[in-house]
Amino acid sequence: PLLRENKIFAVCTSAKFQKRELGGFVKKPHIIIQDSYKIIWQDIEKISQNKQMSFDEAKNYCEDMSLLSKKWRLPTLDELYSITDHYASSPSADKDIFRNFVYKFYWTNDSIDEKAYVVGFKVGSVGLIPK
Repeated sequence: PLLRENKIFAVCTSAKFQKRELGGFVKKPHIIIQDSYKIIWQDIEKISQNKQMSFDEAKNYCEDMSLLSKKWRLPTLDELYSITDHYASSPSADKDIFRNFVYKFYWTNDSIDEKAYVVGFKVGSVGLIPK
């Protein structure tokens, strides 16, 4: 397949990545607050919102989101990897909080040349794939 045909999942975040000690997740309408990192995550409320898209489509999807009048973006590798739960699998995220995550790869905004880092939520893996 052509490089532009790579389609995987996206989840969006808002706020800056600031590592802090302690804290967990707080679920609110339409968002999830990750207190330990002071990050706000989009709550994928329906499986239908969880669709595969190209890297550019995923970036645009997040940047165009108007949820809660905040500025949204694709997460960094560190941010997205921080929600993995290595005691869980399929998906490797807290199923009570991230209940509609699928156990596939999700885009991050971090890249090297024409490849972007992705986080896999089957077992909490990291990969690098063509954008």
